[in-house]
Amino acid sequence: GLRKAQTVIFNPSWTPPDSPWVANMKNATPGERIEPGSKDNPLGPIKIPIGLPSLIHGGKSPARIGKFASHGCVGLTTAQVKDFAALLMQAANNQVSQSDIDQYLADKTKTKSVKLDKVIPVELRYETIVLEDGKLHIYRDVYAQHTNTEENLRRVLEAQGGRLEDLSPE
Repeated sequence: GLRKAQTVIFNPSWTPPDSPWVANMKNATPGERIEPGSKDNPLGPIKIPIGLPSLIHGGKSPARIGKFASHGCVGLTTAQVKDFAALLMQAANNQVSQSDIDQYLADKTKTKSVKLDKVIPVELRYETIVLEDGKLHIYRDVYAQHTNTEENLRRVLEAQGGRLEDLSPE
């Protein structure tokens, strides 16, 4: 779907929603504010609201990327969300340097919101076959959308100038 990013929030707090999945959490109660920097705060160092109830946020371990582990958000690793936030601010013409970002993140208990100078459209796509940096990643189709097909694999490879027949076992 097409969403909009208007703000980047550094060191966000988290308020667990009144949802059944929160009841299964050990250290969260619906409506109770979880402080920025808390080990119980799953949002990580940055959250980017993209229209309720969805967020793009950090805090995911690399092992959980591509797994069925979301309740409507786009979860990224800390490195990924830092890179994405910098790209968003650059695309919005915000004059924010890497040292500014590092300063915002330095005190994990202090929340800093940066309003983007212009609204940035964000397109969310469900892709389970991805070619990045010359490596092919095929993730589990957790939403059962039948995306892991030979036809989709060929389409991804061809979009990058490759062919299925050219793949090596490595």
